[in-house]
Amino acid sequence: NIRRGLSLPFETFGEVDMGWEDFQLFKKLGKGAPARKKDAPQPGVGSKRLLGALLRSLATKKTLTIEDQNSVLEATIEKVLETVQAQAITVYIIEDGKIAFKYNYISPNLWGDNEELKGKYMAQRDRLLQMTIPLKKGIVGKVIDDGKSYISIDAQNDKNFLGEVDTETGFKTQSMITVPIRTEKESVGAIQVINKDSLSGVPFFTKQDVQVLEEVAGYSAKVIQKVQNPDFQLDEEEVAFYVSKLSNFPYLKLGDDFELNMKLVELVTTDLIKELEIVPYEKTGESTVSVLMANPTEFQHKEDFQTKTGLKISDVYVVADKSVKNIIDGFKKLDTGIGEVAGLVRDEYTRTDAEKIEVADGANEESAPIVALANRIIEDAYVQGASDIHVEPRELDVLVRYRVDGVLAEKIALPKSSERPLISRIKIMSELDIAEKRLPQDGRIVFKKFTKKNVDLDLRVSTAPMNFGEKVCMRILDKQKSALPLDALGFSEHNMEKYRKIIKEPYGMILHAGPTGSGKSMTLYSALGEIVSPKINITTAEDPIEYTLKGINQMQMKKEIGLTFARALRCFLRQDPNIILVGEIRDLETAEIAVEAALTGHLLFSTIHTNDASTVVTRFLEMGIEPFMISSSMLCACAQRLMRRLCKCKVAYEPDENERKIAQIPPDWKGEIYKKKGCSKCSGSGYKGRIGTHELLIMCEEIRDLINSRATAQQIKVVAVKNGMETLHDDSMLKVRQGITSIEEALRVVKVDEKRD
Repeated sequence: NIRRGLSLPFETFGEVDMGWEDFQLFKKLGKGAPARKKDAPQPGVGSKRLLGALLRSLATKKTLTIEDQNSVLEATIEKVLETVQAQAITVYIIEDGKIAFKYNYISPNLWGDNEELKGKYMAQRDRLLQMTIPLKKGIVGKVIDDGKSYISIDAQNDKNFLGEVDTETGFKTQSMITVPIRTEKESVGAIQVINKDSLSGVPFFTKQDVQVLEEVAGYSAKVIQKVQNPDFQLDEEEVAFYVSKLSNFPYLKLGDDFELNMKLVELVTTDLIKELEIVPYEKTGESTVSVLMANPTEFQHKEDFQTKTGLKISDVYVVADKSVKNIIDGFKKLDTGIGEVAGLVRDEYTRTDAEKIEVADGANEESAPIVALANRIIEDAYVQGASDIHVEPRELDVLVRYRVDGVLAEKIALPKSSERPLISRIKIMSELDIAEKRLPQDGRIVFKKFTKKNVDLDLRVSTAPMNFGEKVCMRILDKQKSALPLDALGFSEHNMEKYRKIIKEPYGMILHAGPTGSGKSMTLYSALGEIVSPKINITTAEDPIEYTLKGINQMQMKKEIGLTFARALRCFLRQDPNIILVGEIRDLETAEIAVEAALTGHLLFSTIHTNDASTVVTRFLEMGIEPFMISSSMLCACAQRLMRRLCKCKVAYEPDENERKIAQIPPDWKGEIYKKKGCSKCSGSGYKGRIGTHELLIMCEEIRDLINSRATAQQIKVVAVKNGMETLHDDSMLKVRQGITSIEEALRVVKVDEKRD
């Protein structure tokens, strides 16, 4: 409102954390809205509930009643009195050809703890509410008649002042502001504040106080007009503005450039947004969000939102009812978006006759439906939280699948005739050779080049010639995503304590093992994020750079020009590094340089593809590294997997004897085991999100001796377990007992331990 040059938002005046004189200066300067005090009193839940029915009617433009009108006026006069720091406020309404004293409120500052004095003022108020004033009589009559606001600094000497009221009530009027309540055609009443409170430190009412009252009178008049004339229509944005004033929540107008936070939408789910009509707006903390609502006093809806999402609502913005409806309608289109685009593809790329399906004349990879389809596939996968997109030609059609939470699911089947244009379109986006169909190719899509939407992501693209055509696999690299803290990765207390100690060692090699998509890179980034400091030089060699970390020097590998991990490592050794991260050790040359770096005073992080921690050693031996080099350089090997988390809809059950044995449940255990159920939030899968499970092998003298003697991976594992290592199975079953995942999911990801000795 300040920016619009109208007035200050009256609801916040009594809650700002500043002195009154400073506040008056603030108003004169016209600064932005001040921050609320953390302990600022908020309107009581009871009073808000009284407004609930009114706001529902107002937000949906239904018929308003006299009771609605009374609710508006009663809800505002007390707050206005606090805002302008007056001693009393009165609302006048024209009734039966006279001006009636409709509402009156007196500041408690006048009596403090004096109950006798309070009784005197209450008696004055009761007498006042029984009185009426003739039309055009006194200051109130003048204001209602000419429709202009009136400020009187010295009421007793004002020729328009009606002294009979003071005589009747015993109240001493010194100064006042009176503003008309006007509908489109006429004035229907007035609002008047009397006497500046002595505690305010300001002797007279100000122009800003007049603006406050005029704003209140403005929206009160609209409600009164709606009561008097049910056919009177309020503008949608105007309604939202009035609702924000009445409910004490900020108003927000959504412009044409408004973009939803689709990652938040994915987290909350479109089904829940449709059900509750609460739209997530911004992430304000680790587990808090601001939201958009047409009626912010829908307490049950807000409670359901917080319960079902696990997110706390920190702020509510009031928006027009039509804005919420338009967003929900957009979800309906999004839900069927791929199907609709696929329909266009079928229309353009298929033509059915008695014998065959053929490509329509002139159709190619630049045709509008194919361009739209390629974009829609990527956008939809991103919204659903997929990590990979698979486009797989089959004998009679083309299958599109997404990997969500580590599990592939079929999304849509496209006509066979769309295969060539779609694959070619993806190759064009990836800057690959569309004429080469016989050899595998690797590329990268910078998606913001191909969309106007607020989706900033890259895709790592791989093509492979298969028996029915070229298959494409796209790994989604979300550039807006940040590395999680170590505490959020699922390390058990036992493993976390050891791992945090290891990553602070001055030199040595820390290796993470596991298949593609097991969370190795995220763990490495999280570890670097914990130890990064201006005092040390951290350099990384990555393919691709998945997360951008502040304070770290990151290098993207480019194999086509000879920039490999081995070459990057050689370069880093001349760059005065303290810590080196190399994306993957996959050959002897890289392994040798990594070991050399670890042995010459550098802390080196990397990944390697093995099944568990103990086989990391045998993998190095197979590549040709001498045993004593491995035992001297390695600090630890961490094997990991990602398991799906049970959704909040999970249900407890009594495990059978075999399940108790697998989950390592002791006989006297009092906890609960859970299994999946399925709800709208998890799309019926029973799982939402993933968590890591880890196996941490820490080097010790006994294990070093085994490595030097070329012991088997199983022999190393037995000694490591004896020295306190929790296997992947042990750690996964710990998470089962903690209720984080199910036995079924744990066994899908990690096999039961074989005999250890």
